[in-house]
Amino acid sequence: MGDSGTGKSRTGVYVLIGMTSVFLLSVIGLFAYFTEERLRGLLVPVLEATTNRKVRLERIGLSIWGGVKASVEGLSVSDRKGFGEADFLRARRASFSMTFLPLLMGEVKLGEVTIENPSISLVIDRKGEANYSDLQGETSSSESESVSGGGFLLQSVRIQDGVLRYEDRLQGSVTSIDGLDYEARWELRKNDVRLEGRLSVEQVAHGSQSDGTSLKGLFLSHRLSIELGTRNTTLESIEIGVGDLSLNLRGWIRGGEKARVMVEVQEKMLQMADLSEYLGGLGVLTPGTRLMGALRVVAKAEGSWMKGQGTVGLPNLSVGLVAEGLTMETPDLLESVTDLNVEIVLEHGEVVIKRINAKAGRSDFSASGRIAGFLASLMSHKPVRPMMTLKLRSNVLDLDELIPLEGETSLIPDRWTIVPS
Repeated sequence: MGDSGTGKSRTGVYVLIGMTSVFLLSVIGLFAYFTEERLRGLLVPVLEATTNRKVRLERIGLSIWGGVKASVEGLSVSDRKGFGEADFLRARRASFSMTFLPLLMGEVKLGEVTIENPSISLVIDRKGEANYSDLQGETSSSESESVSGGGFLLQSVRIQDGVLRYEDRLQGSVTSIDGLDYEARWELRKNDVRLEGRLSVEQVAHGSQSDGTSLKGLFLSHRLSIELGTRNTTLESIEIGVGDLSLNLRGWIRGGEKARVMVEVQEKMLQMADLSEYLGGLGVLTPGTRLMGALRVVAKAEGSWMKGQGTVGLPNLSVGLVAEGLTMETPDLLESVTDLNVEIVLEHGEVVIKRINAKAGRSDFSASGRIAGFLASLMSHKPVRPMMTLKLRSNVLDLDELIPLEGETSLIPDRWTIVPS
């Protein structure tokens, strides 16, 4: 009886040893077969066919921890011809998960991609050409899969702690994004593809080479579906915000040469105490200015969207901003502003100031007017100066009580041109 039990135990140990040996030999054989040169020869052509760029990998190795993947150190993607020798993308590390059985047959089927510490350079030259425009062309699945038998069938992508620099040489402006994190996941359903993701950045700085503004803590989350075949897109949910402030959007995009677009911002009340901090960071408000109260925001974009047509090809954008009973404290005034009421709309590319009225000390004032060419000044690659028409009314306006003037301080900024009507 005892000898029988001992025999069974020995048999179990032998089986375990045998299985372990087979597993270890398989792993050793796998690493021996997928050398650095073989992995490089499989992965690089797939990446180059997808990006239309030269791809360089300093080091590459096989990893089976948590699934079969290619681990890369020193990833670089060249820039488009005509934009210099600097790389379009550089990353310290990256990993590409691959389906195991196709890999054994020399086919690369990518599932998950992680890129760590990337540095991305987006440029618009003085002719208005972008170094990323060649990445927007359509590539058939059969073409991408023909290279080394591979395909770029992603399930998810993750970017960790990236840096993005956007230089518009035509406008002379630079936008820098630091601490960029992005994670997105695809789900292939019967008739469409669903994409969910979240983007967050530590800081965004924008301006000219010598002057600019900064914004911290920006985030964007999205959930959308793309219909297979037509590429019609439904924006199920988009949330964009900074800090504790956020707006929610939804809508749709219908494809074609002349796309139709409808995107609306769900009505939202923003607390001005939170908003004033970020407006100060953007240079809209003087540092130290504090607003109290709430701002109601509604917005909608609807119409045709034609790429490359400037503001003419954009859908009609309407925005409404309404605030009642605000108070404001600012270093620009000796008295606090009370009973501040604002109603501003953006229609057909113009800002219409329907009413702004307030009190400060003994003084009161009201204003109305419009800013023509506002949207064109933001969107056009050519310099466009908006024109403001403003009507001011006041029963009592005591400037000595309101404005702290020192020496020969000018009330009118140097960049303004005043034309009396």
